[in-house]
Amino acid sequence: MPLRWIVRAVPERKPVIEYLQYHIPQLEVVWDKHRDGMETFLRAMDTAGDDPAVHLEDDCILAKRFTQLMLNEIHKKPNDIIQAFSRSKYDITDGSRYRGGGHFSCTVCFYTPRGLSAEIASFYDSPDWAETRNIHPTGWDYMMAALFAKKRLNYWIRVPSLVDHIIQPSQIGGRSARRLSTTFKSPDYRNYPHTPQEQLSDSRLPLHGVKPTRRKSEQ
Repeated sequence: MPLRWIVRAVPERKPVIEYLQYHIPQLEVVWDKHRDGMETFLRAMDTAGDDPAVHLEDDCILAKRFTQLMLNEIHKKPNDIIQAFSRSKYDITDGSRYRGGGHFSCTVCFYTPRGLSAEIASFYDSPDWAETRNIHPTGWDYMMAALFAKKRLNYWIRVPSLVDHIIQPSQIGGRSARRLSTTFKSPDYRNYPHTPQEQLSDSRLPLHGVKPTRRKSEQ
């Protein structure tokens, strides 16, 4: 099965998407249509379907040689979940490692092996998530952690991180603009839309609502 590269994006971040496409020409964009992050996330999972996929968010900056480094990691662990962004303090002391799937968090860049993206999408409507989804309407990483815990899956944390957050306000709201990796290095600024000093330049972007999501697969 082909490896898919998929990014979830809001229209205001089109310059960042163009930067990502410059480095990942095969990148597929799933645009937010409804100011609903969860609905966009679910469509991205549906887009990948049963194919293995690298999923990205529209607020990341890549490390130099990102594509090759990510492919190297996937080649070594094609059947594992791979987390390419981490903020854990243990990254510095423990390096790359497995962790129980119930602890999964952050979805800036991660890899799903064959069949898992479709399973994540389906889990949203399962009884195991029904009581929680209104508590965490934008918590797709909570949802993934619940699924991984149920399946007793571990995930691989790749250190150093291969992407980092752009230093900008979250489009979801209530989250710090400085949600940075503890180990990211060597950012690739080629074709990047801002200089490092300008990364806060779009702080007026509107934020996502946090209403409970309804699947809009027909829209």
